[in-house]
Amino acid sequence: MPKKSLVLDVHGVIFPEHDDFEDVYLPCLKQRYKFNEEYARELYYSKLTLGKILSDDFFRLLGIPPGLDFVKELKIDPDFVEFMKMVRDKFRIILLSNDAVEWAQALSSHFGLDQLVNEYITSGEVHCRNPNAGAYKRLPNGSIFVDDKLENLEYPKKKLGATCILFSRNDKPETSYPVVSSFSELYSLLMSDKK
Repeated sequence: MPKKSLVLDVHGVIFPEHDDFEDVYLPCLKQRYKFNEEYARELYYSKLTLGKILSDDFFRLLGIPPGLDFVKELKIDPDFVEFMKMVRDKFRIILLSNDAVEWAQALSSHFGLDQLVNEYITSGEVHCRNPNAGAYKRLPNGSIFVDDKLENLEYPKKKLGATCILFSRNDKPETSYPVVSSFSELYSLLMSDKK
């Protein structure tokens, strides 16, 4: 019997920062270079993360040297790797992210995500940002979907028959979805559902 897919949002779940670009990447680049911040945002959200331009084009258009070492500034949830060791043989693991393909590859390589998961889907590949329907087109029906934003759970629940879980570290919002605040809570919930 094939394994059920466990789909994890990258930013806000695996990495605590909800918005990697605004919270980490942009401030890091601004410390090093002078460029038009609004133009950077426009390129990032409407071109780069939709796969309309490559990473090198993004930097060239901003007039700054290419390079992806800023992904190392992100902090991974320290419990994630241990969680993965416990669930890898039980689920097919898929990561989903609003990200440029090259930036996700750099992130995956630096943090060893490519050794832990089965698939890493980015908005740059599917040319659509989550929560728009196209972002989910490669996800299997009936998967378990974990995200830190309520609005990102609606489509998988309604259209893919997904079991949806809200990952919320700091608060417990009013919702009908199960809410977890850590990977240990997520593991306990997943194992209770497998009994």
